[in-house]
Amino acid sequence: MAAASLAALAFIVRPLIFASLQAELAEARGVPLRFVSAAFLAIVAIATAECAQIVGVLLVFTLMVGPAAAAQNFSRRLAIGVALSAALALAEAWGGLTLAFYSDWPTSFWITALSGVVYFASIAARRLAA
Repeated sequence: MAAASLAALAFIVRPLIFASLQAELAEARGVPLRFVSAAFLAIVAIATAECAQIVGVLLVFTLMVGPAAAAQNFSRRLAIGVALSAALALAEAWGGLTLAFYSDWPTSFWITALSGVVYFASIAARRLAA
């Protein structure tokens, strides 16, 4: 799909740039604006669909590993670690959603950033306790 998207983009790049910079002149010169716009929309949709799986996998990985690693640094007891891991994952998910609502940054960025902050805070707390 990536190769097909790049090939399609290479096929329409010149008319797309022309239509993007000077639409009236491109239309006067015979550039099929509706076709170029629809083709570009399809290429963007395909690229987005390709990337969504990668972002989803990384987000799942972050929510599975980050809170568990942080909980392991906060507690050595299994039951407490599991409960703390679930609570941290829930807090990071809700915090990421809230921060994304109030900012221009995406939810996945905020969840990953919060997971990193919590993990590094757990390392710092463990070192201070030792």
